[in-house]
Amino acid sequence: MLQGLDTSIGTPRRVTAALITTAAAIVAAALIGVWFSLHYVEGERTRDMIDWQTRLGLIADGRAAAVGEWLTRQGETVDGLARNPTIEIYLTELSLAGGDRTRVTEEAAQSEFMRILLVATAERAGFTGQAIGPNVPANVQRQGVAGLAVLDPDARPVVATPDFPALDARLRGLIARARQGQRAVEDIYPGAGGRPSMAFAAPIAAIQADPGSAPVGYVLGVREVANLYAVLNRPATAERSGETLLVRRADGQIDYLSPLADGSAPLTKRLAADTAGLVDAALVGQGAGFALGRDYRGIPVLAVSRPVAGVPWLLVHKVDRAEALADSDARLSRLLWTLVLLVVAVSIALFAVWRHGASQRAASAAAQFRDVAGKFEQQGRLLRLVTDSQPAEIFIADPAGKVRFANRVVADRTGVGADDLAGKALGAIFGPAEAKRYEDLNKVALAEDKPRAVTQRIERDGATRVVHTEHIPL
Repeated sequence: MLQGLDTSIGTPRRVTAALITTAAAIVAAALIGVWFSLHYVEGERTRDMIDWQTRLGLIADGRAAAVGEWLTRQGETVDGLARNPTIEIYLTELSLAGGDRTRVTEEAAQSEFMRILLVATAERAGFTGQAIGPNVPANVQRQGVAGLAVLDPDARPVVATPDFPALDARLRGLIARARQGQRAVEDIYPGAGGRPSMAFAAPIAAIQADPGSAPVGYVLGVREVANLYAVLNRPATAERSGETLLVRRADGQIDYLSPLADGSAPLTKRLAADTAGLVDAALVGQGAGFALGRDYRGIPVLAVSRPVAGVPWLLVHKVDRAEALADSDARLSRLLWTLVLLVVAVSIALFAVWRHGASQRAASAAAQFRDVAGKFEQQGRLLRLVTDSQPAEIFIADPAGKVRFANRVVADRTGVGADDLAGKALGAIFGPAEAKRYEDLNKVALAEDKPRAVTQRIERDGATRVVHTEHIPL
């Protein structure tokens, strides 16, 4: 018998592994190409964002400067009055007279001059407004909304423009802050009739007073801020959805100080500062910044902000994202699809080229296999012819003890066709005892890697026989 080793060719398995490896490589290359496409498109989007940040920033800078100039003019108005020599002289004399106006030199003339000065300054600087209430010759109290006034050290009016607002707790608190020797500003608040207003106060120093000495009086100006809102929209922008607004943070909320595009009046809309995605809340925390988010309408916007010096305001200029990036989104979407389709096309082309090459190799291999199979078939017929002509039993067994080939003599002895014996265990063909002898001797021949001849006496069919076996490793 011949002891054989299983040396079957693993070509189909290797072909499958090569196919999987190549396909995985092409897919990986395609994914990398898509990633680079997305990265490139995102870079283009970032550049578009930077362009818009610059564009919106220029507008915000200009309007923030205009708002700052407006505030400066109001402050300069009250400062100019506080440094006016006539007012300084009058308040100094009044202070030396212990507040007795009758002891002031030519008090009536000086008072009239100050009144005319205040009225003229108010008309020129905009510290005027239509008082609330009927203007009739009757004892009817009208509610003033704006004006200028000169106050003594105890914040009592000395002279004021007609219909000057009453000194309430808010204005008295402003005067208290001005006692520190510097101009004080009262932020936008709902004035008379709910009209948005501001107040400015400047201390009046005594003539030849020592630095740090107490003021001898104050100039107080109250005005509506309607013309400030007009500054927010000049010059006009090309963006249909462009809007500039003033906001401030107070008590955990965002106050909208200016009129809004949705029709909300100033000081009427307030949103929680922790509103998810609210762009104004994000910008309040940054000061001068740029952000993407949702505005007070819940619409996605691009926005820039600039702080306003001297007041807790933030100027925000914004534009709807849909309008700003419509062309950019369309262009980048086309670019992304073009790049992705290009990657897919290249991947398909690579796969097709590889597939064609693999087909050519497979065809060549198949032809070689056919040649080899033909040779194996010829050798198999030769092996069958040679072994069937021998009187001895000849078979090939693998290391597991299964028969792979048997000649006609084995088939005649067992009564089973030679082809049907392939794959059967030795024990099923020769019986357990005889099969064990063969398997033990086969293992020895394999271990020694050389033929082994053995002669034994065995009992077969009730008689003692001398059996000679040869075990040849393949």
